[in-house]
Amino acid sequence: MKAGEVKFQDLLNGKIQYRVPLFQRTYSWKEENWQRLWDDILEIYALEPPRSHFIGAVVTQPIGGSPEHPAKYLLIDGQQRMMTLFIILACIRDAAKNAGEGSPLVEEIDDDCVFNKYAKNPDEREKMRPTQRDAAEFKAILAGEWASAAGQVGQACHFYRGVLKKGDLDGNHIDSAKLKSCVTDYLDLVSVRLDADDSAPRIFESLNNTGMALTASDLVRNHIFMSIADEHEQQVAYELHWMPMQVRMEEPSGNSALSDFFWRFLMMDGSLPRYDEVFEGMRGWIEEELKNGKTMVETLAELNSLSELYVRLWKPASAESVQVIKTQLERLNQWEVDVAYPFTLASMRRWQSGEIDEDRLLAVLKMIESYAVRRLAAAIPTNRLRRIFANMSGRIDWRDYVRSSAAYLMDNEWPTDKAFHEAFQTTRVYIPGRLSRTRLILTSLEQSYEHHEQIVMTDQITIEHLMPQTLNDDWLSELGDDALETHENYLHTVGNLTYSGYNYDMGNMPFVKKKETLGLSHFELNRRIIRAETWDANAIRSRAQELADRALAIWKRDVDAQA
Repeated sequence: MKAGEVKFQDLLNGKIQYRVPLFQRTYSWKEENWQRLWDDILEIYALEPPRSHFIGAVVTQPIGGSPEHPAKYLLIDGQQRMMTLFIILACIRDAAKNAGEGSPLVEEIDDDCVFNKYAKNPDEREKMRPTQRDAAEFKAILAGEWASAAGQVGQACHFYRGVLKKGDLDGNHIDSAKLKSCVTDYLDLVSVRLDADDSAPRIFESLNNTGMALTASDLVRNHIFMSIADEHEQQVAYELHWMPMQVRMEEPSGNSALSDFFWRFLMMDGSLPRYDEVFEGMRGWIEEELKNGKTMVETLAELNSLSELYVRLWKPASAESVQVIKTQLERLNQWEVDVAYPFTLASMRRWQSGEIDEDRLLAVLKMIESYAVRRLAAAIPTNRLRRIFANMSGRIDWRDYVRSSAAYLMDNEWPTDKAFHEAFQTTRVYIPGRLSRTRLILTSLEQSYEHHEQIVMTDQITIEHLMPQTLNDDWLSELGDDALETHENYLHTVGNLTYSGYNYDMGNMPFVKKKETLGLSHFELNRRIIRAETWDANAIRSRAQELADRALAIWKRDVDAQA
């Protein structure tokens, strides 16, 4: 067996063909896998100069053959990422061809990466051959003849064609030649080449057993305690610093968020490590701290202290004692803005040291919520957010924390009042699986009416569609000639949603009956509804506009109003 780190291009050089054995599963990567790999490639593309990124291992075994034919290898492990990389190369080639960027790049991808140019046997032309189920679609993609996404392989091609059109992290046109180089020259793999007499099925089973790999936090822990020679010092460091930090990061499921904390910690200074680079990043940081004169125990004590702050971001309900900060952090977590944790952690550390006060911290936390909500409403892609918030600590003036933070966010696509007002009226607010967000929007709108008595939200309060999700004859008549179009365009928008405090579903009962029920409600959200004579597209648009006016006042972009 031979093993070594290689560039992806090294696996493609010469007359070669990788064949997926029959005991392997068919191609099964999904959008989350495609997006993660694409994000990694775009991160490489954005760096000047680019840096290499490790994406995993590939295990192969030679198949006997003759010199006049391509050297063949069974692809024992790594077929998912290998197939995906071939698909990406084909998509880059097709994009370059369609954009008229010249034939040299097209020929380079075809001749050096995808095909064995002089193969005599048609079955040996492609440098990779998947299992029979995926073979025809994969072959069509490599040939540039793919037209429809019949299977998962085609879906992958459809995905990468789509993201290529969206451009780089800044939305600019992608240079196909540079992108191709990022894939072939900067993606690193460990190539494990087995001997011809090894049992491929047995090795595949051992590679995919149920054993748990070491996490980044496991590796950091080992590195720290192997560096402390004195046994007593080890015990003190473990009991005073490591164990409290480890316990603090435990989740109810039994998993640990310690590696997540290390990842966000490394981004506080503007660095952008990938998740699989956490150990290397932490080892580098620890070594730098030691060079600066700190002991390992002092370094570990600093991590432990920062982990206390991190838990206040992650679990504010139980860990944060200042009520207004707790409430705002809970809201940010409902919006799933954990991508802002590096900057928020840096802010919390300065708040703890007295550099910024509670009011200014709260103002910026509200800005982050406004920034996230407005971008969601405007459907701005989220793939730049990690870079934006990682860079924020180093780009703002901490002496003018609030105004500087606002200016930075405005420079990074914080939608204007006009854009947000328009988008809020038409964006889909009701999304199954994200209903906590829907409730937060409706609750925020309800609270904007400034009730004299606080509204207590209970499980009996439900989200109701005024125009129902299923239309019956009453509603087809209510909506008029454009009923189906109105239903499609406005069903899940804010203008058609409200709260009901009754524990039964109003479903698709006629609007006049819904008005009677909502008339018993104490929610201000329902006042305009019960005054309406009918509920059609005009009524929905009118209510949406009123609620969008309120949304502008809730999720502000005015720094003076925030402060």
